[in-house]
Amino acid sequence: ELTENILMQQIDNAVPLMEQLRALGVSLSIDDFGTGYSSLSHLATLPIDSLKIDRSFVNGLRSGSKEAAVVRAVVQLGNSLGKSVVAEGIEDPAQLAQLREMGCNLGQGFHLGYPLQAQEVDQLLDTLAAANAADAAHLIAVPVPEPVPVPEPVPSVQALHRNAAALRVPAARSTSLSAEKVQ
Repeated sequence: ELTENILMQQIDNAVPLMEQLRALGVSLSIDDFGTGYSSLSHLATLPIDSLKIDRSFVNGLRSGSKEAAVVRAVVQLGNSLGKSVVAEGIEDPAQLAQLREMGCNLGQGFHLGYPLQAQEVDQLLDTLAAANAADAAHLIAVPVPEPVPVPEPVPSVQALHRNAAALRVPAARSTSLSAEKVQ
């Protein structure tokens, strides 16, 4: 994940490194999209896989709001460019429903799952891998334990948490957010 602001400030140096990472099979995402000054000409040619809509836009979602207009535009832009779009900070069913309606098929937030202890990450990834192997057409409900304080700092667990809810399950249609809340 590269934040939009840092990426745009160092675009000339970043692109060759990003291309090398992509050649190694690393997926790249622009984080906090919508908070910086991305050039549309750059966005169309950057070697990225996804855009992550900043949580500040998701928090302000309500019908007819300016945030809703921005989120809808980012989803349409990402889909038009062949990029996945991930909504960050989904905290309630209303936000999830509105994002589904807009065509956003990936998301992160406490409504979808809580931070996990390191040993619980393996179980979650095994469950998701089994769902992938079965060619699931939607997000499988995975038991998620009650929130547990995560000791600070634990960057590897935090990084996994940020990305775990955004793991893709192969589908003929974009349906990851069409499943019920992860229990």
